[in-house]
Order: sequence, then C-alpha cells, then structure tokens
Amino acid sequence: MPRKNPAIKSKKGLRKIRVDAEMETPEFWDKIFDTISAGVALMEYCQVEDIPYTTIQGRIRRSPELTAKLSRAREARASVHAERMEDIANRVESGELDPKRAQVSLQARQWLASRMDSKVWGDLQKVQA
Repeated sequence: MPRKNPAIKSKKGLRKIRVDAEMETPEFWDKIFDTISAGVALMEYCQVEDIPYTTIQGRIRRSPELTAKLSRAREARASVHAERMEDIANRVESGELDPKRAQVSLQARQWLASRMDSKVWGDLQKVQA
C-alpha cells in the first residue's frame, strides 16, 4: 500500500518529516555518534540541529545496533572528559586557573566520566576470589 503524504500543518510537522527522512540514512547516525564521541551531549546536539530528542532516543532504544553505537560513543566521550580533566589540572599547576574553581569542574567531569564508562572510570572495584 503506498504511503500517504502527510499534510503539513505546523513547523513541528515539517520538522518531523525532515527528521524521519534523515533518520533513514547511515550518515545521519554516524554524524550523531561522531559528535557524541567528540564530547557533545546528545540532548545538546539535538537542540543545535533542531531534532526532537525523544524521537532520537526512541529510535536508539528500539535498535540494538544503535544502542551499541551510542554506548561506544559515550565511552569515547568519557575519555574526552578525562583528557579535559588533565588539561584543567595542568592549568591549575601553571597558575592559570584558581584551584577552588577548578575543583568544581574536575569533580563534575569525574562524575560524568564515571557514569559514561563505569568500567574504566567508575569507582566500583570487582574482586574475584
């Protein structure tokens, strides 16, 4: 049965049609996961690109392949936060940053990294006997 063309009644409707078409291309998903790997949050990316966050989240949840790619992208994002932590520490040591202010940033990035890739940056230790 041929697909019926939807009537565009609002700006949101036009955006939905655009996003639905884009989500069918692998380039769309590659761009999202590359951006997340570079340190940008998915919600922030969706706001900048004018994409409904819930639509992207729903599609990712329904696809095991996309879920795995998102997990790998978040692990890479955790490494970005760790590298930024090193940069902040170097800037404190050189006197560029105030240690009290840097401490807040370091703690936040440490928490983020531990949630994004708990195997590497998490506090939980697994002991086998």
